[in-house]
Amino acid sequence: MSAGLLIIDRDSLLRSNLDHRLRMERYRIFTSDRPDEIMKIMRKKRIDVVLLNLVDLRNEGLRLLTQLKALRPLVEVILINQSSQIALSIEGMKRGAFDDFLLPFDMNQLLTRIQDAIALKKQRRSRRKTFREKIDDIMIAVSFAEAGEIEIARQYLNRSDNRRGKEADTEKGHPDKTNT
Repeated sequence: MSAGLLIIDRDSLLRSNLDHRLRMERYRIFTSDRPDEIMKIMRKKRIDVVLLNLVDLRNEGLRLLTQLKALRPLVEVILINQSSQIALSIEGMKRGAFDDFLLPFDMNQLLTRIQDAIALKKQRRSRRKTFREKIDDIMIAVSFAEAGEIEIARQYLNRSDNRRGKEADTEKGHPDKTNT
C-alpha cells in the first residue's frame, strides 16, 4: 500500500492543489483543517507524513505539531510557511518537524523531501530492539535501582523506551495497516 499523507491547511485552494498533485504520485491523501478531525484521522489511519501549513494556523499549528508528535512519534511533519513568519518554522523544527518549505515552493523539491521523510520513518521503525536487548536494558535499570540510584534507573528505562516502545508508532487496530 502507498504511503499516507495528511494535509493540514486552512487555505482550501492550496489544500486542493496539494491533494490533487500528491494523488497523482499515488499517495493516500487525507485533508483537514479542524483539530478534532485531524486527531481522529491520526488515530484511525496510517499516516507517514503530515504537511502542516503554518501560514494561517500560526501558534495553533505549533500546538497541533506537538500533539501529532505525542500521538505518533514517528510521523514526519513538513511545515509550509512564509518568510514573514520564519520564527514559527524555527519553533516547529525545535518541536520535531522534519523540514520546512517557504511559500512559494518547488513541488519537485517537496516530493523529494516527502520521499526522504518516508524513508526516515521506515528506517526508524526497523530499529526495534530484540527481546534479548530489551531484557538487558531492564536488568541494567534494575541494577541501578538496587544500588539506590532510582532516578538513574528511571532515566535509563525512559531513554530505552524512547528508542523502542514510543518510537514503534504502532498502528494496531488500524484498518489500513501495512507492513511497510
